[in-house]
Amino acid sequence: MGSNQSHHLELISFELCPYVQRSVITLLHKKVDHKITFIDLESPPAWFHKFSPLGKVPILLVRESENTEPTVLFESAVINEYVDEISPPLLMPSDPLKKGFERAWIAISGELFMAAYPIMTSQDKAEIAEAKKEVFELLGKVEDVITDGPFFTGREFSLLDSSFAPFFMRIDLFKSMREAPEWKTLPKVRRWADTLSRLESVKKSVKPDFVQKFSTYLKAREGLLASEIQV
Repeated sequence: MGSNQSHHLELISFELCPYVQRSVITLLHKKVDHKITFIDLESPPAWFHKFSPLGKVPILLVRESENTEPTVLFESAVINEYVDEISPPLLMPSDPLKKGFERAWIAISGELFMAAYPIMTSQDKAEIAEAKKEVFELLGKVEDVITDGPFFTGREFSLLDSSFAPFFMRIDLFKSMREAPEWKTLPKVRRWADTLSRLESVKKSVKPDFVQKFSTYLKAREGLLASEIQV
């Protein structure tokens, strides 16, 4: 990988975090030099709380040289825009209205992560059913605005694509979600999700044992649908 950036970038990650994955996809797609440091969020190193004001990942440590004190960026959407701006050509539009539109729909991807969480972790069938309903209602709103593809805004990959890809990767691991009849009303979203799943930047944004570890993580939390994941 190579780029014209002048700073050293270190992304702090928990290996199952979808928000971290958004930034990894962007870094890989734009071929930006970076280092990834994995931590255990349940037992983080002492230095983590010094750098992360919210105690969350991702955070991006940006150093002028390898051993200097970093400037810290947090929140994946912010990190992605920084990565985009230091590595032209830009994925985000320069027009303020178009940029605002894309930022707004990137926020919807965050809503989808939150809506889907009970599907992955809940032990209650009614709660899972309600979560599925909310997820497909949100995806219906996406269906109304995306193009015919192959990406959200048309022919070119954008930060919208890196933001939604981790959601689709996870939700498609569940047989009952992957085969849900609701997809018949979402042909553009389904094609888009399938396109994203085939991208090298998406495939390589997680470790090879991601599915195994994700399954183990959910089973430890006794998620009712965790058994649907085929390892």
